[in-house]
Amino acid sequence: MVKRCFTNGFISRILSWLILVILFSCENPLLFNRCPDCFHTEPLNAEIIAKITSSNYGMPTTIRVYEGNLEDGILLGTYESIYSEIKFSVKVNKFYTVTATYYQLGKFYIAVDSASPGVRDEKLLCDQPCFLIYDNELDLRIKGL
Repeated sequence: MVKRCFTNGFISRILSWLILVILFSCENPLLFNRCPDCFHTEPLNAEIIAKITSSNYGMPTTIRVYEGNLEDGILLGTYESIYSEIKFSVKVNKFYTVTATYYQLGKFYIAVDSASPGVRDEKLLCDQPCFLIYDNELDLRIKGL
């Protein structure tokens, strides 16, 4: 009976795969120099960028921003937009839930997404103080509308 053991080729493939996952991860993109996106002082506010489905019929999309979970009901603001993207300012290190309400052909459609914008001090890639904002993009698009 011959026992099958892991070979060096198998282990090197796994290590290569892990290195690629780490290098291309969203939270720490080591391969891309993001120094131009830096803030030189730690920001207290972040801009949330919400992608929404642009209206085919000229009807605006209603966007509601909540602090915390939707169930908490702490409404921070209501906006309307006919464009495919909307931006608004929030405090960092807090959790936000955003809804987009679409009305088409006599029906309401609601998309929900959440984010907790944070700040990271990027010491590896930049020579000067560099603070990057992360987790500040939301996708509230609905396919097929």
